Amino acid sequence: EARLSLRDARAFGGRLSGVATAKATTAAPVSARLEAEGVALRPLLRALAGSDRIEGVGSLSLDVKGGARSLHALMNSLNGEARVRLRDGALLGVNLAAMARNVTSAFLDAEAGAARKTDFASIEASFQGRKGRFRSEDLAFVGPLLRIGGAGLVDLGGRTLDWRLEPKAVATLK
Repeated sequence: EARLSLRDARAFGGRLSGVATAKATTAAPVSARLEAEGVALRPLLRALAGSDRIEGVGSLSLDVKGGARSLHALMNSLNGEARVRLRDGALLGVNLAAMARNVTSAFLDAEAGAARKTDFASIEASFQGRKGRFRSEDLAFVGPLLRIGGAGLVDLGGRTLDWRLEPKAVATLK
């Protein structure tokens, strides 16, 4: 059995802790329990996923178990739960407020140097997973002029997202 433990590790401006285990058996069972608090999202996502489309500060809790002889089969075997909380950041590359006004302007700079980003105060969601399919019923996006609720499915093995989003414009910045 291989076991990796983190206790109050400092990385990406925040704190990480958790335990991951793996056994070298036919079913190759694995488990992971991870807590991340106050991590800088943009450098973390750049390092882990090669993407830098979100900036801000994030927290994550993850508790999953699964097992298989290949990565694809492992992704289809994971069961567990996760919770994501992001705050004081922005989605980069798209301006959802502009999209609400005019779909074509959301991805184009209306004027030279205009920011293509959507600021947010918070984004939160919890997930329950079975056989690599993680469902959320409580997505909540809170931005200065926009609120988005939603529910959906993240299929790890199928590499797909299936989400229903319900945007609501708000009249003030409060």
